[in-house]
Amino acid sequence: MSEEKRPETYAELATAFRQVLGEFEVWLQWGAVTNYAKSGGGSDDDPGGRRPVGEDNPPQDHWRKEWERRGDRMKVWEEAREDLKRMRFGPPPEERPEVNPETLNELYARIVRDGAGWTVRDVENHFRVSSTIIREARRKAGVTADYGRTRKIIKAKNNKEWALQLAEVGHTEEQIEMITGVPKTSLRRAVGKSA
Repeated sequence: MSEEKRPETYAELATAFRQVLGEFEVWLQWGAVTNYAKSGGGSDDDPGGRRPVGEDNPPQDHWRKEWERRGDRMKVWEEAREDLKRMRFGPPPEERPEVNPETLNELYARIVRDGAGWTVRDVENHFRVSSTIIREARRKAGVTADYGRTRKIIKAKNNKEWALQLAEVGHTEEQIEMITGVPKTSLRRAVGKSA
């Protein structure tokens, strides 16, 4: 929409108003597709046919009616131009809501706080972030990368005691064997499970 000068005569005003209506129609139809194929619903008089695509009350019709109804046509033209400007470019900057984006540290804190106990894939889906960011956030917070749980510092006198504490925390037998070096059979004996 070009910034045109204020019309001085009625003919200039009518031309400028038609220009605004034309821009409404062009702008609202941009990218729309009209299907001219028969819908199989019958003729145009048949209500079983396909309804036309588009808005039920387009703004150009509203402004055309206002032009005919109101006496101050210059004011109608100005209001129609402002309406078109708002539709095309949104509200003026002073009326737009203030957006405060989340910082990376705030995102990390939210991932650690709200994603505790969730798998990396679940956190990816919920927060719409990559697994790299999730693992980095959890690493910086000092929690486990897989589920975001706090690490329990285990102090044990010997490997069997250490293995029992790892079993209490929820590690599998294979994990405990890899961490401590205690064979699974010895671990089962210590825990009291039979093989």
